[in-house]
Amino acid sequence: MKKIIVILSSMLILFFGAIIILPGLVNWNEYKNVIEDKIKESTGNIVEIRGDIKLELLPSPAIWINDIKILNIDKSKYPNKVSIEAVEASIKIMPMFNRQIQIDKMRIVRPILKIEKYLNNQTNIFISPNKTEKVANNRSIKGITNNNDNINNLQPNEKLTPSFLTRIDDFIIEGGSIEYYDHNKNSSKKIDQINSQFSVASLSGPMTGSGFAVFRGAKVQFNLDLDEMVKDRTLPLNLKLLLVPSNSEFQISGVLTKLNSNPQLNGSFSFEDKNLSKLMELFNQNMTVPLGIGKSVKASGDIKLTRESFLLSKLFLSFDKVEATGLINGKFSDNLDVGLKLRINEVDVDSFLEAKNQFKKIKTKIKNESRKEVSSDGVKVSSSVSNNILESQDLNKVNLQMLPKEFRLKFDLLINSLTYNSESVEQVKINIVHEDGEIIFNQVSALLPGSADFGIQGIMRNDEKFKTSKFFGSVDLATNSPNILLKWLGLDLPGIRVDQLKKFNLNSKLEFGLRDAKLSQLTAKVDKSVIKGSISAIFQEQPTYSAALTINQLNFDQYYSGSLQPLSAKGGKRANAKIRKSEDSGRNVGGKSDQTKIDISRNSPNFDLKIYIGSLTYRNFRVKNLETTAKVINNDLILTKLKVSDIAGLKVSASGKILAVLGNSNQVFENLKFDISGNNLKKILNIPAFNNLNFLDKIRKFRLSGMLNGKSREPKVMSNLLILGGSIGLNGIADFKSLLPTFNGKLSLNHRNLSKLIGGVKGKSNWPTKNIGDVNIKSRIKADILKVTLSEISGRAANVKLNGKVTMSTLGKRPTFSLNLKTGFINIDKFQVSKQLIRYSQIKPPPLQRIAFNSSKSGFADDSRKIVMVKNTIKNAKSLLVNQFDLSFLKKVDLELEMLSQGIQFQKYKLETVKIKSSIKNGILNIRDLNAKVYDGLVSAAGTMSHAGKLRGKIKIAKLNIGKLMRANGIKGIDTGYLNLNSTMKAEGSSLMLMSEKLDGKGSLTIENLQITGSSSKKSAIQAISKLLLSLQRFSKSLNPKSSKVLSANINTNFLIKRGILSYNDLTLNSILGNGSAKGSINLPKWMINTSGQIKLAPNLLTSILLKNSPENTLLPFSIVGNLNNPNINLKTSALTKGGIKLPGSLNRKLEKLLKKKGVGTILEQIIPLTKSNNNQSKNSNKKTNAETKEKIRKPEAEDVIKGILKGLFR
Repeated sequence: MKKIIVILSSMLILFFGAIIILPGLVNWNEYKNVIEDKIKESTGNIVEIRGDIKLELLPSPAIWINDIKILNIDKSKYPNKVSIEAVEASIKIMPMFNRQIQIDKMRIVRPILKIEKYLNNQTNIFISPNKTEKVANNRSIKGITNNNDNINNLQPNEKLTPSFLTRIDDFIIEGGSIEYYDHNKNSSKKIDQINSQFSVASLSGPMTGSGFAVFRGAKVQFNLDLDEMVKDRTLPLNLKLLLVPSNSEFQISGVLTKLNSNPQLNGSFSFEDKNLSKLMELFNQNMTVPLGIGKSVKASGDIKLTRESFLLSKLFLSFDKVEATGLINGKFSDNLDVGLKLRINEVDVDSFLEAKNQFKKIKTKIKNESRKEVSSDGVKVSSSVSNNILESQDLNKVNLQMLPKEFRLKFDLLINSLTYNSESVEQVKINIVHEDGEIIFNQVSALLPGSADFGIQGIMRNDEKFKTSKFFGSVDLATNSPNILLKWLGLDLPGIRVDQLKKFNLNSKLEFGLRDAKLSQLTAKVDKSVIKGSISAIFQEQPTYSAALTINQLNFDQYYSGSLQPLSAKGGKRANAKIRKSEDSGRNVGGKSDQTKIDISRNSPNFDLKIYIGSLTYRNFRVKNLETTAKVINNDLILTKLKVSDIAGLKVSASGKILAVLGNSNQVFENLKFDISGNNLKKILNIPAFNNLNFLDKIRKFRLSGMLNGKSREPKVMSNLLILGGSIGLNGIADFKSLLPTFNGKLSLNHRNLSKLIGGVKGKSNWPTKNIGDVNIKSRIKADILKVTLSEISGRAANVKLNGKVTMSTLGKRPTFSLNLKTGFINIDKFQVSKQLIRYSQIKPPPLQRIAFNSSKSGFADDSRKIVMVKNTIKNAKSLLVNQFDLSFLKKVDLELEMLSQGIQFQKYKLETVKIKSSIKNGILNIRDLNAKVYDGLVSAAGTMSHAGKLRGKIKIAKLNIGKLMRANGIKGIDTGYLNLNSTMKAEGSSLMLMSEKLDGKGSLTIENLQITGSSSKKSAIQAISKLLLSLQRFSKSLNPKSSKVLSANINTNFLIKRGILSYNDLTLNSILGNGSAKGSINLPKWMINTSGQIKLAPNLLTSILLKNSPENTLLPFSIVGNLNNPNINLKTSALTKGGIKLPGSLNRKLEKLLKKKGVGTILEQIIPLTKSNNNQSKNSNKKTNAETKEKIRKPEAEDVIKGILKGLFR
């Protein structure tokens, strides 16, 4: 500015001198070159006057010069350093005679100053073209490297002022501008609309003035006072700046010294602003200032400024109620080097946040009033996450590029106390350095609530990917009171046991920016729990969170005294999706919920998780080796792997997709596979109704696998349960829309070996080890947690066809089963229901030993009255009678059974068309009806059995064909015979023996038309009587060949059972051999019989042989006493021999004659086991050993013969 004034003054002196001499005779435009050369000679700058020059004397001397240019050096960005549209000046003539130039008014119109900073950091202000010609030569100023040459620097003794004293009363600048261009940054800044008015007493001062300008669209007012320069090197000044939009005031008072060598400013400064946020926005229009920072700020101190450095000492800063002291120093070199050191006693962040939230509420209210955001269905959905992200998007413009790359800052801050969340953070230390576009965090540490030591170290640089600033470093945190720290952070943990949560340590690498954050190489310790891995987050409109963690153990029972509740956060810090509905949305649901779901999914976060937990305990429920790999993308869960080695004895794995997993209850499964296996089914089915089902204890290993598809409230289920070597398949739809979830679909049951299946359920098995057949059953199933119904059952089990329906309910105290089945033919022998029962059914009465008859002796031996029985142990039968049976299972289950079977076979016994209707209720088995066809007959039964062993029942058998029954058992000789039985009974006891002691009942028994047609070599209980009757029939035919009668018999009796004793008084036997009657009793508990009766023998061969003078009708009394398996039979033969008995000799002779008769001898040998002839006996006796010869051979008596016949009959 001073040079410009000198140039203009010189021009005026020449002009006014010429004007006085030749005011109207000279064409001044012809002297432009002279003027330009004179200016170049005195200033070194090339000046071009491209406009006209005009001079007037009246009414006062005045001059106009148009279009003045001061040229720039070669290859600068701008050709002109200074451009002036016009200069107008009016001069007083009289002071010139006193060597004074008094300019009454000088007006400069649209002056433009172009300042350029070259690559060598020199500016064109101190470089003139004529003085750079010798040093520049052929090189451009742009390429000049930094050097120590002081080109065109003002020398100490250089005179800038002419000999005239110059005074300007009114110096006006109109529409001026200053533009600054930096070749290094290729950037420019501009101050335009400069309008000012000064009063200059002399070129050396004093000078006062004021004006305004526009910088970055903001109006700046200024006042400048310069005192008179002292010795051309010291200039006192006072500068005030007022930034109108922000009402910011800045003032400097001091002294400029060393103006002729190295200018330096010493003084003091002050700054005051009522709203800091507006000031920050003016300096960077791309910045969104954080809410709550719009408060007053003040600063003051001493200032020392040179070309090379500056120092702000005794610095005092005040922001709202926060006060700081310190200093700021710096150096001006190739890089701006600034150091800032501050000490703050106390900072209240809570008040800052309160103001921020208040401003936010006001802004939201205005926004809501200006526009309404209502969706088409009346439901408005917003997310605090998305709102915060939208706010943070404005912060993305905040990056390190705001700070010049050559700007170096060293910042050292100490805050003694910082209040946040009503707690005090002590000893906050921040030591950072900004250099080369990076911020180095040497130390950021604090003592947090809960005695927590917190520290961060690292570096912040611009992230090229997101074009934002990002921190790379490490973080450390250690505390002995984690609960206090969590509460201070705003996390509420209900029911936490403070005495158990004792320590927390965290060490991790940290990457943090406005767009993302990451904790890597993470090691966290919570008491005995150790967490390792990494956590990351990407902050955007749809955030993404990732975690790869390995946790050795988590024991929630150790920390929580009550039930776990979700974590909550105070002050809206937790990002939850919120659904705000209009007043009518509660009435209109249904289709509108889909719109809500879509809106939520748009803002719901994405997750990428890979987590392993060695041990997890909650409510004494322990999970081992939990491993999961999953992603949530656009609200859809992609489960790559979920694996648990032990959860309540189960191994669990899963994979697949769950669509719309967050924010609503209408999730959709997409190929969600699961696999569950375990070793104890009852432990898993922890349902009270199943507690009494002990067979569940026998089911150990099982595996359930399958897949889910469709809506979560109505999924399609495909599953397969592998259990006991078989499989149970399910395929259908589950319905969770109602209060009671249901399943409707198809069921299949398959097993290759039914023996193993049933044996596995029973544990210790009486079932056969070999395969009795497979199981292949299919049905429809409809089930809920209270009831299961299997309908349309079809298939087979153990080669038995099955059809029907089965229902199971757990609604009551015990499970209730309802079965309605149709089956094919059932062979019970395959199942071996009870080996003991089968063995007992096979126990046969002890066989008779042959009676040794010696014909050489007369009569029978006296000791031959007893029949020698073969020894036969009946321990199995006795144990079956004595052993107690357990009927407690009747109390554990309720049952309704209706079954129609094609047939049932037990050993040789076969039942056809079996119909059963029975039930179990309240511990009582009730057989309402049991019907079956048995060998041309009908069997029906009904009765009840309680869990206490109380039996009530009745049985009826009609027209059962005994002949078919015997032939089915391989016994021949019985053609036919029809059994009829009708009986009622009751008993009580816990074993067959005890029940037999309390057995009461009555009934009737008849056998009709029992016909014997042949013999069988197979032993049976009826074999002896069949052979006896058959032999008599053949003997009768031999005497009378014309006889063709078939031997038949009828048996009939009524019986009464009282306390285990069966008694009968009217037993009758009718046959062609004779008619008989008997009465007696059987003691069932003692297994004893006591019966007596008589037979009225019809005249026949035997009586004619044995008896003398036998009457037409002969009565033979008898008695049967003893063990049922070996009774004693006593025949009272004295009643037959009252008329005398023939001698044994004559009997022997007659028998020998009969034996010699063809056909008769063989029959008699079967009836009476006689010995061979004496010749044969003698031959055999020679072969006997000494031991055998000692054995005495008895001679049968007639009484023994009859007794054997009768005993065979009654057997």
